Amino acid sequence: MRGLTVVILGIILTGCSASQPQVDILRANYAFDQGDYQVATVLYLENLDIPEDGEAVAYNLANVYYALGEFGPALDLWQTASVTPDPELLFKILFNKGVYYYTQGQYREARDMFIQALKIQPQSVPAKRNLELTSIKLRALPGGQSGGVQADQGALPEGQEPSGNTLRIFDYLRRREEQVWFNTQQVESDPSVLDW
Repeated sequence: MRGLTVVILGIILTGCSASQPQVDILRANYAFDQGDYQVATVLYLENLDIPEDGEAVAYNLANVYYALGEFGPALDLWQTASVTPDPELLFKILFNKGVYYYTQGQYREARDMFIQALKIQPQSVPAKRNLELTSIKLRALPGGQSGGVQADQGALPEGQEPSGNTLRIFDYLRRREEQVWFNTQQVESDPSVLDW
């Protein structure tokens, strides 16, 4: 019995040292969720050069910088992380960049990011909703104002808001997408409807 305990402890302790970067990343994720950005930053920086998780760590560190209002470093790190082969991570990067550009009033860039994100995950309701909002903002822009962003072709004349009909169509599409999304979630979460 004592020999078995020693063997198990040896395996556990050896495994812990081999997975220390993953433990650090989990600790950093937890610190970020708790709002302890200093601890999260230090842990992410210590593990930024991990070959198998480097892009994910760069993405997480970019999110910390964004939360701290350090937008330049956040964009740089999102760009660094965008070489990832992981489509889910790439979607998150593009989505976050779209949100950043939207909040900065750079609607053309935001639109491009949301379109690229939707090419990866076409079913994403938040990305569709953000693309709709960005499109409405672009159409409402007077030509040449708001930080040099030009309105799209077919944009509304200066000072004119999107028509009620356009807004109703966007609202209808949003509700339809949410309904489909929520129905799918209900089926997946209700074991009584699963066909085994």
